[in-house]
Amino acid sequence: MRQLAIAIAAAAMALTLPQASAQGRRILFIGDSVTDGNWGGCGAERSTTDMNHIFGHGFMADCAAHYMAQYPDSDFVFINRGISGNTVADLRRRWDADVLALSPDVVSVLVGINDAYFASLRSDTVDLVAFEDDYRAILADVRRSNPDVQLVVCQCFAAAGMSRTPDAAFWPRQCVGINAVVERLAAEFGARLVPFARLFDSLAPAAPRPDYWIWDGIHPTPAAHLLMARMWMQCAGDLVAPAQ
Repeated sequence: MRQLAIAIAAAAMALTLPQASAQGRRILFIGDSVTDGNWGGCGAERSTTDMNHIFGHGFMADCAAHYMAQYPDSDFVFINRGISGNTVADLRRRWDADVLALSPDVVSVLVGINDAYFASLRSDTVDLVAFEDDYRAILADVRRSNPDVQLVVCQCFAAAGMSRTPDAAFWPRQCVGINAVVERLAAEFGARLVPFARLFDSLAPAAPRPDYWIWDGIHPTPAAHLLMARMWMQCAGDLVAPAQ
């Protein structure tokens, strides 16, 4: 009887689910390790079919899971093209293959922290002119390829004085400079701005310990990734699932 009841309940649930459309809206996230989350598995080649690892872990996966669960009838196609260690120049080099060739309807970009990280290793600062040139070029390219594409740009962030960010003075200055560029480009391209830096500034007083939200100075914890996803959906969610 118990198995019969389970079968009946499952059938009832199936009947209430809307039917999937033939072609879903395509939402692509691109950036560095914060977006990457080891998507596609940890082998030599990333899988684009293994649904157990397709999105990796992190805010991108949280966003994808939310919309795919809430709107099965929309049959959304989410794509993760984050690569750990990438700078904005790296994104520009792979933009054709990893963005334009995939014909996204929405493109979300989070990049900048590795530009600061590699500058710190050189005892240098971020070349903000070059950073802005590369960032503007990739946004212009995708807008030229699809004039209707919706753009989302995200602030980078760091917690100074931790294992990857030992110079407490360096990191706030670099993030402020990078995020000024991001905000300027958001206005220029009519992109949605996701203010992650402000999120982490607001979370700092509620941290029970320094590594609660950002564990090494650069990478968010799972709890922080969930809050990032909520902020992303608040700022840009209507580009994925417009209000009816």
